[in-house]
Amino acid sequence: MKRNIDSLLRLDLEQAAAVVISAIKNDNTIANGSEIAQSLLKEVDPKVLRHSCMWLEYWHTDSAKDIQTHKFSHLVKKIRDVIQVKHKIDVGKIDDWSMLIPILLRVRRCSPRSRCLFIPEWMFREANATPPAEFCIWDSLGRASGGHEPTLLPASDSIIVTRKEFRRIQRSLLRYFRFWDPTDLLRIDIKSLQNNIIYSAELIKSQVLPSNDTLVVAQYFFALQRRLQRKVVSDLHWTSFLQKGESGNIVQNNPGIPTTFEERLATFSGQSGVPLSGSVLQQIDQCCLLMESYIKVYGARDRNNLVFVRGVSGGSGRGAVDEYNLLCDILNTLCGKAKEEGLDMPGPVRKFLAKDIMASNQAFDDDAFAGGRVPGWETWLAERREKGVVRGMEALSMK
Repeated sequence: MKRNIDSLLRLDLEQAAAVVISAIKNDNTIANGSEIAQSLLKEVDPKVLRHSCMWLEYWHTDSAKDIQTHKFSHLVKKIRDVIQVKHKIDVGKIDDWSMLIPILLRVRRCSPRSRCLFIPEWMFREANATPPAEFCIWDSLGRASGGHEPTLLPASDSIIVTRKEFRRIQRSLLRYFRFWDPTDLLRIDIKSLQNNIIYSAELIKSQVLPSNDTLVVAQYFFALQRRLQRKVVSDLHWTSFLQKGESGNIVQNNPGIPTTFEERLATFSGQSGVPLSGSVLQQIDQCCLLMESYIKVYGARDRNNLVFVRGVSGGSGRGAVDEYNLLCDILNTLCGKAKEEGLDMPGPVRKFLAKDIMASNQAFDDDAFAGGRVPGWETWLAERREKGVVRGMEALSMK
């Protein structure tokens, strides 16, 4: 369960329920583990567990965290092949960016020997390190202009490599992440906001990873799995789309509503759910700014460029619509919290719809910006700018 929480790995809800019941029943430290397991089983139809696929196919479900770990290891191997294997300089153990950055700062090209590697700013942030003044040459997108590469006289521990080896290491660093691409930056910012708002990932990890209480871990594990479920848009036989209003009857489409299984589990674990943390209004501002950034990146600052034209073949031209739809989900979650606290919130926003769904339901006018519709976040940002509230966040975002 901790592995899934740490990596945000999704299971089907039936699988998640089976994992919880099995973990509780097999924990000998829980005096009444068998009784708790039987009580939880009453909230799940036995046929559901018997007829569901319970094979946990980890071999093809690598999480984003696992992928990044493999990617980093591959980068370290390339650098080690040059420095340690070819030049016989022991670089020691390298597990994270804080260990790698000091090695990269020592590298010099054979000619001129003052030429250093260009190390992107984000790598220093990942390493929680302050870059030397000679390396602070980034523009607003984190790039360095030609002829302004970092230079520093070699020291006694400098690692002198050939031009070919220098270029090999430099290319590997620049290819690790396209930090100058606004689409990549936007996607990462949206994913980060999703993890902390929709999944409450950091809050859950802080509560669970240090804990050895199976019931507490199980409670947060199942709460996270409920949030990780994918939306259902078709019937059980995949032959037709759900009709209007029918989608809300599916449990996977209501990630904010705890299941009866989860409520029964809470009576034994003593946990009362996973609240949203942080300033709600500030998070709403952040979400709205990302929606505005989506228009800038994919619509050339004009949302009318993202309106689907009926009768035109193909459904592209609206950008990465899943990312915008995800921002709509995040904003709805935040607005629900704002309503509970009696705070102001943006007006309604609409998602992008798939072309086949719009054709099936005759819902072309329901698309995100169809008919010149002004989204609630646009009005919200205009009002917040008049009050001077979001200017600091905009400067931070541009940086």
